[in-house]
Amino acid sequence: MKKVILFLMFCIILNTVLFLLSCGGGGGGAASASLPASEYTTHNPGGWGGGGSSGGSSGGSNNEGSGPEVTVQGSTPLNVTGYIFNSITYSSVEELTRAMLAANAGGSFEITFMVAGETSPRTAKVSRTDRGYNIDLQYKATCVKNSVSTIIMYYTNSGINLSSLNEAGIAYWQVSGGSTYTGSLITGVKGDITITAMFAEDIPVPAGMVYVAGGTSGSNTIPNLYVCDHEVTWYEYQTYCYTNITSWEGTNYPAYTVSLYDAFVYCNLRSIAERRQPCYTINGSTDPNSWPDIQTGTNGKLRGTGSDNSAWNSVNVDKTKNGYRLPTSDEWKWAAKGGTNRDPYQYAGSDDIDDVAWYRENSGDNGTSTNRKSHPVKGKQPNSLGLYDMSGNIKEWILNGMSSVSYYGGSYSDVASDCTVTSYVTSSTGPTYRYSTTGFRVVYKAE
Repeated sequence: MKKVILFLMFCIILNTVLFLLSCGGGGGGAASASLPASEYTTHNPGGWGGGGSSGGSSGGSNNEGSGPEVTVQGSTPLNVTGYIFNSITYSSVEELTRAMLAANAGGSFEITFMVAGETSPRTAKVSRTDRGYNIDLQYKATCVKNSVSTIIMYYTNSGINLSSLNEAGIAYWQVSGGSTYTGSLITGVKGDITITAMFAEDIPVPAGMVYVAGGTSGSNTIPNLYVCDHEVTWYEYQTYCYTNITSWEGTNYPAYTVSLYDAFVYCNLRSIAERRQPCYTINGSTDPNSWPDIQTGTNGKLRGTGSDNSAWNSVNVDKTKNGYRLPTSDEWKWAAKGGTNRDPYQYAGSDDIDDVAWYRENSGDNGTSTNRKSHPVKGKQPNSLGLYDMSGNIKEWILNGMSSVSYYGGSYSDVASDCTVTSYVTSSTGPTYRYSTTGFRVVYKAE
């Protein structure tokens, strides 16, 4: 029995010793895995600098939070071969941090680091926090403009300053990976990246946009434009805006019950989405999200305010921008008449209204006037420019100025004389009214 008891006691003592050794309780410091230079995260390993809350030995606790918290800014790995602090090179973030702690380095300061394949060191900005250190590495942005590359070194926290490279005509900067940015400061990017300047003429022409060369019409000069070959459809409209219409004929039908204010919202939201320069400014902003009394639907999408509004009526229209906007009356008539083709027709594309337009006498059941309604866009013949429905189907908002708002081209409920290339109606109810027969067509400046 004594032998059994002695054997059991020996086993207990042996297990206790092994347990203590595995916990690092001998005072030599807790072992922690090395943080590779390519891992840029918040890291808080135990045992750095004796951060334990108790226990008299120099080794720290392995509990989470016992050591200094080190944040290396960025998520794109760099092949860092060494961090240089006080003229000494350290191979890992852990070694660097221990050295900075030992030197009691505080406040904000700079160190350098080496990247594989480079002969000159880069700089890192270091700041002491109440938990440890924040290290903001310097990255390289290769900025390509007109096939010429310029290197800009930047920090994640401060972004990329493009003020020295920006120039008129640059629509946006395309970052490798697909993101696009406008303005002179790119923030929120990380790592060594390539950025390409995209000029307005480089932006792809969306499907359905037709180039219409400008010219002179009487005393008016018409600029070169891209004109949509159809009225904005329900599908297109609901991509950016909301409507309280709960049912309609189909997504390829023209959107209606759209006010002039709604058209402003659509044009700017679509321009922003396509990285174009918005044309409409209200209260100093081109972002409809910040416009006063903007209406938001249950789906989170926007439309114009529902009441006459002095800020909206003071809208500034910048036609030098390449974003979407409504045509002026002269631009609309120029396009409807075929532009430089000078189509001689009474309607947009023909003297026979039934060839080119849905109007009062053919828009109903079986091509009659019974149960008149709108029809899918591009269902009739186009004019010589390839523009559809500029006569009939849906009347289209135009904008010369807010003092007198009008719509052109006639609709499915109008008589033939209201569907000519020169016919228009001045709105008696102003820019907020949503007519069941009125929609719009968009244009943008051709470079």
